[in-house]
This record gives sequence, structure tokens and C-alpha cells, in this order.
Amino acid sequence: ATATYPILSKGKRGSRWETPTGLYKVETKESDHFSTLGQVHMPQSMQFFGNFFIHGWPYYPDGTPVSEGYSGGCIRLSTDDATRVFEFAERGTPIFVWEEHAAEPPVPLSDVRLPKVSARAFLVADVRSGTVYAERNADSVLPIASLTKLLTALVANETIHYDRVLSITGYDREQTDGTPGSLASGDSFFAEELIFPLIMESNNTVAYTFARYFGSENFMRWMNDKAKSIGMWHTALEDPSGISEHNVSSASDLFLLMRYIHDSQSFILNVSRETEKKIHSIDGRSYSLRNYNVFSENEQFLGGKTGYTDAAQQTMTALFEMPSDNSTSTIAIIVLGSTDRKADVLALRNWFTKAAE
Repeated sequence: ATATYPILSKGKRGSRWETPTGLYKVETKESDHFSTLGQVHMPQSMQFFGNFFIHGWPYYPDGTPVSEGYSGGCIRLSTDDATRVFEFAERGTPIFVWEEHAAEPPVPLSDVRLPKVSARAFLVADVRSGTVYAERNADSVLPIASLTKLLTALVANETIHYDRVLSITGYDREQTDGTPGSLASGDSFFAEELIFPLIMESNNTVAYTFARYFGSENFMRWMNDKAKSIGMWHTALEDPSGISEHNVSSASDLFLLMRYIHDSQSFILNVSRETEKKIHSIDGRSYSLRNYNVFSENEQFLGGKTGYTDAAQQTMTALFEMPSDNSTSTIAIIVLGSTDRKADVLALRNWFTKAAE
């Protein structure tokens, strides 16, 4: 280390404003950035992703410094320390943000024969220890369909403030190849409301609505950048919904994504296991949503996502809290190219239960 400086404040863990971890770089540098979200000046600001900056102590337009407490997700240093980092860093300087977690040993498994499953690729792994217990073709690059929307939700949350108003348009509906979703064209919603139809009912129109807010090209660049920041090197995304057969990834990459969401943006998991939800447009129209995930009512299910296209067949990522070795383990099960994802996931989950007994 050339120098070490204390972080004075960052996003609260477990909240929607948790500071994103991963590999980034300095995108912009401003000696005085004014945040329209917080209505504060942020001295010596270095943007590294979306609305996230490293900066000095913020102050209001009248010069009053903000009080101590959690930030809106940015990394807050003292202004003197931020000045030193600002002078050192250039645009393009890499930034690696990480959160330390206590290492946990893998669960010892007995020798139980793996079940036959229809999936072209699958992976069963421990979220806490990172141990892969079983896999087939885990590095094969395959279409992922609506599993894409997990990254859509991540990027939307990290770039679009929750109280921004987004409107559903005819253009958004036209992009979705006959699957527009349940929301009416012309209705407007707060951004935080739209996360629910995006994840619960896999609403394609909402995916395009999010992408259009800052421009689809920018949004897709951010989605691909986000994937790379997590280490998803087998992943490439062409559209925000997963309709395109060129939205591809691997089971091993998707495991990295599920670990990231579990550790850094767990609210997405909470949304994905909501059984039903009512949202309201700005003008008061009410929409009742139901969860299309087949495991949403399972008590052990912690969250996940399903997908389907002709090219991808059935896909799924799922986290379960499983009993093991007189304790519990958080197990990720990922299947790609399946003809019966529910049966495949159940078979792999039952295999883990028997092997862990």
C-alpha cells in the first residue's frame, strides 16, 4: 500500500443504498460536484459507477457540513484525505471496492450419486464459502433469457434514484416481442415501484423503461460493465430484458452474480420472493402483481429468478437456506438450457440434502 485512509461513511449494509462492491475505475473527477439528489456539494469527487463517488465531507450550499451518518452509497473520506486521493488518481485509475466476510468452511458431503437432470449446464455451490459441490458445463456460455433482469435491477437501482418518475411508453411495449407485461402505456411510476414487476412477473416493458431513462446505449454499457466488475467474464448482454439470444452467461458467472446480490444488494432477493404486491401509478391506478417464480412460497427459498426463450429454454437461479451439518448453509442452484427447471432444481436440492445428512 502506498497510503491508507479511513472511510468515514458509506452506504448502509442491507439497504438499497449499500455501496456496490466490485472492480471499477475513475470515470470522472470534479473538485466540487453538486449532488442534485442530496442537494449538497461533494468536494474532490471521483465517480466510479452510476451515482457512486469517492469524495470529501459534503456540505450544504450555505457552507454547513452534513451531519455524521450513513451516506447514500458513496464512499466518504475526510476532505483532506479525499484531496490526496484526488491528486493521485486519474481518469481510468482502477478502483476495487470490497467488503470483508468471515470465511466459512465447506459442508462435508457424503458420496451420493448426482441425479439425472435435463439442464445443459448446472451448478450447486455454497454462497458463504464459495465451494462448488457439483456442476456440469458450468463454464459453458449459453443464453440466459430473463435471468438478465437481475443485472437490470442492479444497474437500475445503482443509477436511477428511487424517487425518480418513469413513464411507460408505447416504444417500451413495442420492444418486447409480444410480451409487453401488465402495465398500461402512459402510466408513470416511481422507480422503486417498478423493481417489483421487473423481478416478480419478469416484466419486459419495465426493463426497457429503465434502460431508456439514461439512454439504452448507456444503460447496456453499464450492465456489461457491472457484470465485468463482479468478475463475470463469460457474460455479454445485448438487451435489458433477456429476449435476445445474444444475452449469454455461464452457470459459474451466475453464481458470482448471486453471491454479489446476496452480499451487497439483498433487497433484490427480498423482492424476488414476494408472493404478491400491489403498486400504484402516479395518477392512482392500482396494479396487483403475482410472483411467477415457482419457489416463491417455499420457506427455504431466499430468492432468485427464472427465464425462458426458445434459444435459452428454461433457466433459473435460486438460493435456498438448507440444513447441513447441525447448521444451515446458503446454497445456490443454477440451471441453464433446461426442459424442466423446477424438476431439475428440486432434484439437485434433494441431492444436496441427502449428501449433507
